[in-house]
Order: sequence, then structure tokens, then C-alpha cells
Amino acid sequence: MKYFSKSTTCILAVLLAASVCCTAAAPAFAADEGTSTASYTTSETADSLRQTSASAVTSVKVHSNGKDLDVTTDPNTVLELPRLSILTFTVKSTRAVNYTAGTGSVARTGTLTAYNASTKESTYNVTAIGALGTSSGLYLDGKKIFSIKVGHTPFVCDTTMPVTKTIGENYTFKVTAENSADAISFHVGNGSLAATAALPVRTESGKKAYYFKLTAVKEGRTGVYVTVNGTAYYSFDIIVHAKESSEKSAFTCSPSTDVTKTVGETYTFQVTAGSTADSLTFNAGNGSVLSTFAAAPSVSNGKKVYTFRITALKAGKTGIYVVQNSGTPTHVFDVTVQDKAKDDSNTDKKYAVLTGDNVNLRSGPGTSYDVVDNLAKGAVFQVLDTSNSEWTKVTTSSGQIGYVSTQYLQFTSTPGSSASQLSISKASGTFAAGKSMFISATVKPTGSYVTWTSSDEKIAKVKADGNYCYILGVSSGTATIKAASGGISTSCTVTVTAADPVRFTYASPNVVTAGQDVVLYATTDPSRTGVQFQLDGKTYPADYIRTDSTNGVSTKVWKATVSGLAQGTFSYTAVSKTTGSYSTAGVSGDIFVTAAKDYATTTQENHRASEDMLNFLSAKEGYYASPYRDTLTTDQIPTTGYGMVLYDGDVFYNDMSETEAWACMVNDINKSSYTSAVNSLRSKNNLWMSQSQADALISFAYNVGSSYFADMSTSCTFRDVMLNAVVPPTDASASKAYRARLTGDSVLYTAASGGSSLGTVSSGTVVQVIGVSDGSKYNQQHKNVWYQVQANGKTGWMSAAYVHIDDSYNLKHDLIYTNADVFGSQMARWCMAGGSPISGLLYRRIQEANMYNYNDYNTDLTYAKSNPYGYTLPSLS
Repeated sequence: MKYFSKSTTCILAVLLAASVCCTAAAPAFAADEGTSTASYTTSETADSLRQTSASAVTSVKVHSNGKDLDVTTDPNTVLELPRLSILTFTVKSTRAVNYTAGTGSVARTGTLTAYNASTKESTYNVTAIGALGTSSGLYLDGKKIFSIKVGHTPFVCDTTMPVTKTIGENYTFKVTAENSADAISFHVGNGSLAATAALPVRTESGKKAYYFKLTAVKEGRTGVYVTVNGTAYYSFDIIVHAKESSEKSAFTCSPSTDVTKTVGETYTFQVTAGSTADSLTFNAGNGSVLSTFAAAPSVSNGKKVYTFRITALKAGKTGIYVVQNSGTPTHVFDVTVQDKAKDDSNTDKKYAVLTGDNVNLRSGPGTSYDVVDNLAKGAVFQVLDTSNSEWTKVTTSSGQIGYVSTQYLQFTSTPGSSASQLSISKASGTFAAGKSMFISATVKPTGSYVTWTSSDEKIAKVKADGNYCYILGVSSGTATIKAASGGISTSCTVTVTAADPVRFTYASPNVVTAGQDVVLYATTDPSRTGVQFQLDGKTYPADYIRTDSTNGVSTKVWKATVSGLAQGTFSYTAVSKTTGSYSTAGVSGDIFVTAAKDYATTTQENHRASEDMLNFLSAKEGYYASPYRDTLTTDQIPTTGYGMVLYDGDVFYNDMSETEAWACMVNDINKSSYTSAVNSLRSKNNLWMSQSQADALISFAYNVGSSYFADMSTSCTFRDVMLNAVVPPTDASASKAYRARLTGDSVLYTAASGGSSLGTVSSGTVVQVIGVSDGSKYNQQHKNVWYQVQANGKTGWMSAAYVHIDDSYNLKHDLIYTNADVFGSQMARWCMAGGSPISGLLYRRIQEANMYNYNDYNTDLTYAKSNPYGYTLPSLS
């Protein structure tokens, strides 16, 4: 049906068979795409817009889902257009016409193809950008052709305003689907300006949450579009700026020249902001080379002066960057860190040992340069330049200067230093193809170089990092891994078995509300042609989603949806096939279903980390596809994925995709002591605990360790404050006193929440509780409980934080009554490393305390720095 009478004043999207949408081509009204024009008027007054001259327009056809709707003769037609969706239409006219919208805040206009004098056609689009229910007419030469009304959009995007990024920067936004069955993707109008990537899909509050990442590539501006079931919706613009040099900065750095320091030395510099309104921070490009410290700013001549200090940690080179008002980091100078001087003629020199045989020495940093020499394994070089990560400039023992591929070098601080003693952590190991095993070497003297080799690289390959070795299983068989230094060596025999049918599996969300859908994910190697999940005697075939490629390792991602589960924990197995039947073995996982409806209600259920907590942890830990040395630990423990720590003999997947790193983190948190220790603490002490409180404690355990919840003999004040929390005995009185013991020194006051001090009562003192004041904090009840007590012959009030009422009274241990101030202040003290407070750890503790006390998951760093709930914090100076 192409014609509608004038009595048809509103055409709903359903009459068009689907939401009115754009054609297959990307809309062309973004500024960088060169063909866009847009003009708006400020009102919908038809009289002021219409022209008295005869119309040049002969035809107007709206395009939707492959169909044309002719609105030429009916300017009163109203099309309901989902908000942010795009409608295209073709106009025939005797000449070029002027296209405008009556209300520019409701309808955004664009020209797709300009007027063609031969075909007499032009093509336009309109995007519904106004509030739900608002309308706007569309006009050609001031004459209305039809109107749009803004309708409902089947998704929510967390970004609607333009985003500005500098080349190289990333931006991640979230799209929440209205219906779980919807297929959602995204694209940009001009792909040369921003690269796109889809991150793992999550389930949050029962709805699918799609996380999409943009990477700024080239200067310009382009639109970002979300596609739902084939319909494209404009969401926002990304504006890409070129990188700015330090000369354009509104601040001054003094000194600003490159510096060289030795490990252990410090260096202080000052940065003056443009005005007192500006806020400056700084960071090092490579945090493993330098540690950073910022003092509180002073004011001089109306401008803030920041004093920054760096401490050299290990040899290397890194840039120093200043960030103004949370904007783009600006490079100000470089720092080169040297090893401490040795007591020999080779002071301050760096060396490398060749780990490969018949390796070329080239005249420049690349395979296109001439070969200067062919080198034998074990050759020792003096290192001249490591600024190119792929090629290292060296001097050979004969004095030749050239470049060697860095992958064949093992760096050492001592020239030709071979070990007098050498041992490795494992003599043998068995693991599946595709997996890696971590082993390490111990040498004397410390710092001696080690080379690692495999007897058969068709079975097992080595990836060396100094005295660390990651052995990759290639195919079934046995190989010998040799560690050598000078004339001594030792070996580890590895047996590689067939690849596992499934690499990883996990459920999303990690905590499922009873009756809510849960999505099961699995990853496999590329050879697998199918995956299914086996749960309670039922089989759920998985859909293939995509193939990820990380450092040359390809993996397939699969998923299936399970519905209608009741409260409990449900085990399942993911199996796969290559051809024919599915494997009998697979990878097991489980689904955790809770009856709790929100994060704040306390229950006596066991808990797991929520999806919000997993997102928090992944952001804190950062994603690493391959292991790196954690320089904040004494032994530089290798860490990979999202904070996965490796110990000698551990078998793991190297070069993990982000999906696999997420799965690894989820399984690690669920199955390890981080979660079980929190649940054990709750169970053994009969605690009522909320999801947000469990999240905070799991995060702390993941970062610091679970022993403080598993071993009650360890000292942990904030834990003691938790265990003191009970539903207060409101019947307490002088005639019905409750016996209690102090777990910490407490000040006795003349009134609840303060007053005059009556002195301090020592930890361990037995007191009598004779009254209760159940106070609130920040409009949340029970966060500031005080007890009236009799102690040492005095009667007064003290915070309930350190008062443990005798368990014989069987009071309900409900953690909602935890004293928020004391808990947060005590948790904040767990931010030390090497005897000094670390700012990043302090802000993490604040965020965890906010979750525990106030169900506040705001993870913005600036918010944490503001200490919104007023905890007493250790000084970072």
C-alpha cells in the first residue's frame, strides 16, 4: 500500500513492519563524511515556513525495510520514529530545494545525495533526537512534506553527548538491550577516524549489556551508530584531536629536560598550572621503572604550583606525563634509569646474551638492513640502545656494532656472568597442547644469565623472561626443556597431551536472580565446530559468536542461554566436537542463583562476586594477555589476565583473549579462597551479609589475601569492627545490662555521637551496655550505633565499633549495623607497600568501604579521591 488518505494522521512504526530505519548505507551527515548538510529553524510555525510560490517538489517517498511509502500528497502524515533511529527518503523536484526541520532539537536533518539535474532526485535523512513524544515537521523550500514523532528506543546507551579523544586513546561505552533476544552491534560513520571492537557481553540487572570500544585513529569527527536487529540508531559523535605537544600546554614544567637516575635515587620537579582553577596530576609511562609521588599544591602569584617526585625502581626508560583537568596526558620529559654501579670496569653498562643460534647481526633495526655478521648462541653483547622494542642495538665482543632481534636476547647487568650454581623449580610436568607451564631458575651469583631451549619445538616451545620460562605445549609428545648458564645446565622433561576440547567456560551474570536468564559462554581452539552445555540432564546447543585473535592465538567464542532456574548452585559441563560426536570430557562450571532481589538487603546466603564487582576488579587489575613481572611484589611474581598470579609449576593459557581473561578471573574468584573465606567468615560467625558487603570483602581478599578472613588469629581491625555489629539491644538499661568486651581502645563521651570526653577505656576492658542510640549517616540508617556503657566506675557513651556484646545473648549479627566511619577508616589503612602508603591502594580501599557501608559502586577515581563519606585517611605525603 503506497497511498494513505489525509484521514491517516499518524503512521506507527508497526504499520511499516518494523521500526522506521535507515538504508544499508551508513548515514552521511557526520561532519567528517563530506556530504552532509543540516539546517534548523527554531519553531514549528507553519505560516512562517511556507512559501507562497508553487512547489518544485513532485514526489516524496520514505524508505523503510525495503519498502517505499509515498507521502507526496499528504503533508499531515506523522511517522513515529524510535528515538535516535534514522529515516531516509527520496525527493523528486524540478530544481534543488532547501531541506529544513521545524524543530531542530527534535529532528536532525542530513543530505545523503545532492540534487541530480539528470534524475531530478535528491536523498535526505532525519534522525529523531528529541525527547519521547515530541514532534517536528520536515520542510522542503518551507513547505511541510511530513512530520516525525519521537518514539521508544529498544536500548539504552550510556553515552549520548559527543566524546572527545586524542589519537591513540580509547573510549568504552555500554549499550543495554531492552530485549535479550535482540541482536546488537555498532559501527562508526567514518571507519578511518576510529577503530571499533566489541568486548565481552555481560548480563546486568537481568539485561544484556554490550560493551563497545572505540580507538581514536585520525583527526576528525564521526557519528557512532548502534544497530538493533538490523535497524541503525545514531548514538553520539566521537571527536578525534591530534596529539598536542608540550608547547601547547597551559602549564609550565621546571625543569623539563630529560634526566638520568640510578636505581634508588629520587628526582623532584615542579609544574605550575595556568590558574588556581586548574588541577594537575602526573604519571610515568612505565610504572615498573619509576614510582611517583605528588605533594599537595601551593599557590604562588595566583597559580597552583605542584611538586612531583619520582623514585627510580629499575633500569629502563620512560616518559613523564602531566594531566591537566583530567584531560589528555602531555609528555614533558623522559627519565632514564640505570642500574647501580658495580665494583668493576663494566660499571653502568648493560649486557645481553644471545639465546638463539645463527642469528643475524644487521646494520639497522629491521630485516631490510644488511647482515653484518651471523652469530652463535651464547654470544655476549654490550647493549647500546633499547628504545626500539623489537630491535636492540649492541656491540659484539669483536667491536662490531649492529642490531639484533630482541626476541633472541636475554638481558643481564653483568657481562658474560655465568652461574656457578643453577637449579630449576620443576623437573617434569604434564599439560595439554595449547596450555603453558611456568617454571623458574635459581642462580648463583644472583643476576647470572640463563638461556632456555627446547629439544623439540614441534612438541614444546619456550618463551623466556630472564630466569622465568613459559613452556607452550604445541602437540602431543615429550620434550626436554634445558636451562643453561655458561658451562652448567639442568633440564625439565615435559609431556604434552592432546588439546582440551574446551579452553574456558563461565556463566553471566555471575550472580543470577532466581528466574532470571543466564548466558553460558565457552571458548575453544579454532578446530572445534560445535559446543554444547550439559546441565541437569538437559543439553543446550551453543551458538558460535566470533573468533578472537590475541598475539597470533585464535580462539572461538560460543554461548547458550538457560532460563527458569530456582535458587541454588547448578553445575554444568561444556563439551565440543570437531566432527561427528561431542567429546565425553569437557570443562565444568556452575551457575549461582540467589533469592536476593537487591545488593543492600542482608541475608544468610552464601555470596559470590557480582557483575559490578567483576567489572571493578577487571578495571583495577588491568588486562594482560601474557605474563608480566609484578614489580610491587618482592619476588616480581608473574601475573597475567586480570590479576592472575602464577607460581612455579602452574599450568595456564598464555596469550589469552579478553574474553578468556574474564573467564579466568571469574573462575579464579569463584573457586579460590577469595570467595570461600568470605563465606566461611559469614557462616562461622552467623553473620547476615549483603551482596555489596560481600563484594567489598571479596575485592579486598583478591588484592590483599584471604587469610584475614580465614585465620582469626591475624590482626585485622576492620574485621573486628564487622564482628561487633549486631542488632542493638533496645531493652538495655541499668537494670538489664548487657555484658561486653572492648576489642579496641575507645573514648568514653558524655553524649551519643560525641560530647565531652570522659577518658579512654582500654582494649580488653569488660563493660556493661545499658543504653542504645541507633544513628544514621548520609541518610542511611544504622550506620552510627552508639552504646551507653558503664566502665571503670564511669557511665558514658562510646561508638559501638569496638564493643563486642557477649555472644551468649544470641543477638542477630547483622552487618548492616557496622559502624561506617570506623570500618571505612580502618579499611583505608590497608594501603601500604614497602612501608609507605600507595595512592592507588588507598583509593581502592575507599571504594571498597563505600560499597560495604553504603552500597555505593561509584568507581570514578575523582569521586574516591574526594572521600565522600569522610573517613579518616592515612597521609600520602
